[in-house]
Amino acid sequence: MNIAESALGVKHWLQRSPSFLTMLSMHVLGIETSGEMGSVGIISRGKTLAEINFAATLKQGEKLFPAVDSALKLAEIDKTELGLISVATGPGSFTGLRIGIASAKGMAQALEIPLVGVPSFDIYTSAASYWGGKIWALLPDRKDWIYTQCFKSGQMAEAAQAVLVEHWLQRIGNEAQENMFFIGPGAESHRKRLESIKGAIVAPQRLNEPSGTAIAKLGLERFDRDSVNQIRDIEPLYLQALMPDTVKPAKTTKIIQFGRS
Repeated sequence: MNIAESALGVKHWLQRSPSFLTMLSMHVLGIETSGEMGSVGIISRGKTLAEINFAATLKQGEKLFPAVDSALKLAEIDKTELGLISVATGPGSFTGLRIGIASAKGMAQALEIPLVGVPSFDIYTSAASYWGGKIWALLPDRKDWIYTQCFKSGQMAEAAQAVLVEHWLQRIGNEAQENMFFIGPGAESHRKRLESIKGAIVAPQRLNEPSGTAIAKLGLERFDRDSVNQIRDIEPLYLQALMPDTVKPAKTTKIIQFGRS
């Protein structure tokens, strides 16, 4: 085989492997606005180029675009160089999710690039994928509620739900076993209570913080795998309360009803 034939073979191989080109060169913007802290990040070639975190309890809409602009400046790229936008779809703050998803849609449409959604739980479970026991991802809801989802050995062990914090902590305490790993902003909020439970380990604070770059990486993996642009049908993931008359409010569990993602 001569040089020309080798080059032609490489060209054909590359044409058959669009995912390789995607992973190699795409600049990806990740947006997370589902909690009290917001985050935007930019990645390319598997590396973090920039990440900006900001308080998102108030005026998320006013803070998001300046954060994106700052991230672009730190990454030293223009917005037209973005090839994909990835956004957290929740569960989380109703207002924050709406602002994040609507903003991501608008940017993707303006730039004519694809958009993908990433469930907020995935940020944290992926960071703890090395753990051999149960992994509980915890996201804060209102004062007395928390969102939970449990995984073991890479498989979902318990579906996402929203529960009263006190009732859930009592249950976990009663079911205490070795190698329980808790991660996410909700784990950080209730660190002292969780660490008092036998066999419980709480992730370091840095792993419990939102990450725009984590959203970007997970979104790129999803787009690379599925090649699906969700710009037309992406929706927030909400947990909706069902409160039958026979159930007292103090014992109510909110049941998950996922939108399209």
